[in-house]
Amino acid sequence: MQTILLGPGKTHGKPVGYFPIPVGNWYIFPVSFFTVNKNGEGHYYNGMNLDNQVADGLDKDWGDVTESALASALSYITTGNFRSASGDNTVYQQSVTLKASNSALDVTNFKGAVDTRRLK
Repeated sequence: MQTILLGPGKTHGKPVGYFPIPVGNWYIFPVSFFTVNKNGEGHYYNGMNLDNQVADGLDKDWGDVTESALASALSYITTGNFRSASGDNTVYQQSVTLKASNSALDVTNFKGAVDTRRLK
């Protein structure tokens, strides 16, 4: 099956997973599995590249076919071409407000499985 990725930027990457293991009052999360496809491909620690860069339309409701990312996906499914903002071949440019909102949502203060900052 062909997979197409679209969104505001490259994915973050996480080809591993874990299951919580209780230890007393704590849980540990050792890496328990590594995901790969049928070809053994799965080393996407630095994320995966997009087939189409398009803004996340935070200004629209879920399922609104005019939302930029959904419109681009539906266009690709029906025509084989990604949508652009003006209907021509120009690259979609997101508004300053949407860009700021996406940036605010993407801020992560903690990257890991167990947050111990409050314990120090």
